[in-house]
Amino acid sequence: MPARAAAGLAPGLRPTPALGATRMGRYNQWVNGQRGHRELEHPSDLVLQFWAPSERELLVEAARALVEVLTGAAVVAPEREREIVLESLDSGDRLVRWLNEVLLLATVDGFVLCDADIELRPGGLSARVRGQAGAHDLVRTELKSVTYHDLQLGPRAGRFVGRVTVDV
Repeated sequence: MPARAAAGLAPGLRPTPALGATRMGRYNQWVNGQRGHRELEHPSDLVLQFWAPSERELLVEAARALVEVLTGAAVVAPEREREIVLESLDSGDRLVRWLNEVLLLATVDGFVLCDADIELRPGGLSARVRGQAGAHDLVRTELKSVTYHDLQLGPRAGRFVGRVTVDV
């Protein structure tokens, strides 16, 4: 059972709040379709799928998806900024390391991210992230780690699409 279903929360697509998207259809599709995320069914882990117009925007959307699960979709205030610099082997490794950093910031430091400006570079990324500090109380779901299992990332149908599995 997915983590959100176990917590009594309905799985499905989630829009980026600023886009003002509207639900429609059997699979909770979002009208604008430019960016978004959803949970996929998995017997024991959490699987997140996300999409955006570019890889940079996909990384932001992936972080929002992870934070939404972590916090039960709580409102996160952009009170503070932090700098993140990550090294990676390739784009898939960059995605996993980025999401694990977002997870670490929330669960260990109590810094829950709500937005990011990301600069991609060969071998990593630099990001200025905004979020709420001292927000341990916003974390409601225990997630262990974002894994490389069944990792997917790349362009598809004019946008970037990614998929990760999270150990719960």
